[in-house]
Amino acid sequence: MRIAFSITDMSGGGAARVAAVLSNEWQAMGHEVHLVTFESPGTPPFFKVDDRVVRHQLAAVRSGGGPLGFVQVNVQRVFRVRQVFKTIRPDISISFLLEANVVSVLAARGLQIPTIVAERNHPGHHRLPPLKAALRKILYGWADAVCVQTREIGDWFARHAGLETTVIPNPAPPPARDRLTKTESAYSRRTVVGLGRLEPQKGFDRLIDAFAVVAADHQDWELVIYGEGAERKRLESQVERLGLDGRIVLPGVIDRPETQLQQADLFAHTAHYEGYPNAIIEAAAAGRCIVAMDSPGAAREILEEDDCGVLVPDGDIKGLASQMSLLMQAPEARAAYGARAQARVARLSPPTIAREWIDLARQIRASI
Repeated sequence: MRIAFSITDMSGGGAARVAAVLSNEWQAMGHEVHLVTFESPGTPPFFKVDDRVVRHQLAAVRSGGGPLGFVQVNVQRVFRVRQVFKTIRPDISISFLLEANVVSVLAARGLQIPTIVAERNHPGHHRLPPLKAALRKILYGWADAVCVQTREIGDWFARHAGLETTVIPNPAPPPARDRLTKTESAYSRRTVVGLGRLEPQKGFDRLIDAFAVVAADHQDWELVIYGEGAERKRLESQVERLGLDGRIVLPGVIDRPETQLQQADLFAHTAHYEGYPNAIIEAAAAGRCIVAMDSPGAAREILEEDDCGVLVPDGDIKGLASQMSLLMQAPEARAAYGARAQARVARLSPPTIAREWIDLARQIRASI
């Protein structure tokens, strides 16, 4: 099968990671994969992409300009993606993220190319400007399939857009091959780890506040938050204000989090909402004990099944601190939760999830 896979860019983030994993798996399965992005030619991907995957970098990045600028750049994108489609004649178009979804659906019109669009965030909480919201409601209805990551998001589309969806979760990363010894680890103490963009959505201020509650009683523990973003200065100021310099560390981005996750003692997730929390999946794949706020997204779907993590009410910082403290004192419980979490996500191996996408593509092609 010849697959055209469109995404805005491959500069990092959960959607780009999944795009790289799926592209590599499809290529390994013998499919011909074309990765279409709007970034400048020659821009390297943050995540490794198989050299056999054909890259189409269309130099159609956003330059601002409000609604008019949005329309102008996306008209340009539609034209360029349509030219790619006419050249390669894909058997299926798959796209991630709203702008790539809108463009790919419009670019495929009249070319008899089936389209699958994939929502990568929780639309009930990731608010859009009116123009984008209208485009999503109309153009997702033109696609042959809308793919989401959780039942909760599928229910939202059914209620608010009248759209049927297909649920395909994200693939879990394979276990790290290069395990570190404790002396090689980045951690000097027992460690709570957080992972994600340093943006308001991820709620790392809540994690810092929760750790501050237990820090005095657990002097042999530290908090390490991996990621980068606009919230760095605010989070660093919060750490300084709480007097926890040296106990809370923000090292920045790492390209292979699974290696360091294997050395963590506890993983904490405090996002306000998610589409599908890749960080939880990565921590589970590494066999880590996970404590998470029960925010909108897939945390409950992932952790409640097989009792493979601890949930606390969304926004309950004292409750999160209490559970963290209990787990810090219970290595056997941490190990048991980690083992169950790892077994749970073994069902989400990259080959398994890649085949689910191919099965969906084949079903669509057989029905039209």
